[in-house]
Formats: sequence, structure tokens, C-alpha cells
Amino acid sequence: MEHSKLLEVIDYNPETGHFNWKAKRPRCRYKAGDRAGCYIKHLGYRTIEVLGKRVLEHRLAWFYTHGVWPKVIDHINRNRSDNRLANLRDVSYSKNAVNTIKHKGIMRSNWGWAARIMKDGNRLFLGTFATQEEAIKVYQKKHADLFGEHSPYKAQLKEN
Repeated sequence: MEHSKLLEVIDYNPETGHFNWKAKRPRCRYKAGDRAGCYIKHLGYRTIEVLGKRVLEHRLAWFYTHGVWPKVIDHINRNRSDNRLANLRDVSYSKNAVNTIKHKGIMRSNWGWAARIMKDGNRLFLGTFATQEEAIKVYQKKHADLFGEHSPYKAQLKEN
């Protein structure tokens, strides 16, 4: 897809994360100014069919703004349909995986609740705790320490 051609047919608002058509598309019910794309419920992402290709909206936002296709786009707030430029970052696959499901390192054990975390393919055992809440707190703190700005817990721990 040519960047210059994309700029001719569609507008992107980085503050809202929305794309709008610049002109009526041939053989299409959409007119100039209509929001482009649709929400794919089972994926949680928005997609847009533009210039003959169906593209995930967050990837298109990056390409539209920077002129290059990203390797992987991470939604900082983990909301897959929030495609504001401030919520998107181009990261590696491993950095994107860091900002995923909460508490996946917490599990029930014979001695209470165990916490463990993965970093660079190594499993770190964080300890066994009497309550699930204690295990979660330790997990969150270690996650924020290990992964910094890519951790979903970093901002959360600052607030508390």
C-alpha cells in the first residue's frame, strides 16, 4: 500500500483514533466524512478495508502517521479498539506479550498461593503466600520492576 495514496482517500485523527473517508467511495454506501472501518467483536479490534486491503486499524494508524508499517503495535491501556496515537507503541513481540493478561503467574498451591513470573524465558519463583491478594501484590511489584513502562502495573502501583 502506498502511503501517498492512503493520504488521498482517508483522514486519521490521532486524538480520537478514528479514520474518516475523504470522499464518497465508488459502489459504496459511505460518503465523505463517515467513519471508516468496523468493529470485529470476537477479536476486539477495528478493521478498515482501504485501497483493496483489509487492515487492522491500529496498524493503519501507525502507518498513516509514521509512513512505515510497525512490527507489532501494543495498546498501552490494553483496549484493542482504542486507536489514539498516544495509546499505541511499536514494540517487539516479547514487549507486547508483557502487557497482556493480569496475574497469569498466580496459582493455588498446597501451601496457599504461589507467585511466579517469566522474564527472557526464565521462570522466577516469587514465593508462597497465605492469601491470593498478597501473591498478587508481590507479582505486580516484580512485574513493574522487571518490565518498567511496558508493565500494566507500573501506573497502578504509583497511584497506591
